[in-house]
Amino acid sequence: MSILNLGLQGVALKRLELIENIANIQDMLNNRTERLVLKDKKFKCHRSASEETITKLFEIKKCNNPTCPYCKPIRLPSQEFHDLSFLSDPIPSQENTDHYAAFQSIYGTETTEEYRPTYMQSQANAEPIPKSILVVGKIRGYIDCEDCKKRRLHQFFPDDHYLKEVVFVRTRINCDSPIEVLYYSSCKSGNYPICYYCGKSEGLVVPPESLKQRFKQIYPLCEMCIDNRKGFHTKGEIKTNGHASKRRKT
Repeated sequence: MSILNLGLQGVALKRLELIENIANIQDMLNNRTERLVLKDKKFKCHRSASEETITKLFEIKKCNNPTCPYCKPIRLPSQEFHDLSFLSDPIPSQENTDHYAAFQSIYGTETTEEYRPTYMQSQANAEPIPKSILVVGKIRGYIDCEDCKKRRLHQFFPDDHYLKEVVFVRTRINCDSPIEVLYYSSCKSGNYPICYYCGKSEGLVVPPESLKQRFKQIYPLCEMCIDNRKGFHTKGEIKTNGHASKRRKT
């Protein structure tokens, strides 16, 4: 890493140019990197893989090339091997959309990952907001939910409003959701400790020392939520070497 730092010394990238002309930026960085030498060997840059190449990495089939050093000779008849298709993605059955179509009915057809269970789950939980927006530095203020009184952000504009793609709010939260963790990282004026579960600022409990020694972040918890069998929400477990600690004590 220190060698790369030397190679990029004096290099500054403008965000606008980075977005508009990424190819030239890549060429410049490749040129600087390939000047470096480590143990008498020059650095070499490779072109990034295309989407098609990445897709093929997960679809493995023997190349049937006798000179290939990786693929062993095929054992199927040539025509049968040639007719083999890659496994199809799951798609709903046309007769019953609550079930997937039979393998035999879609094998050899063009399908997409649209109905893959893990993909559907990730899309259902994903916020329709660019990731660069949901950061602490871009918090502008807080509002209280009219229903649950928790500090929330709600949808401000209808779908056809011109500001809908300019001003973003989180939509995958509801009144049962806890307080967003970004709230506790914000230094915005008006930020004060509130319970992670209910959002109340009264009756907060001091976390025990045992938790402070185990976790880097312990979110506030009130007495009422403890009565409702809630526990401290924690983040960032502190990893320690127990044997090393014992040796230091002795």
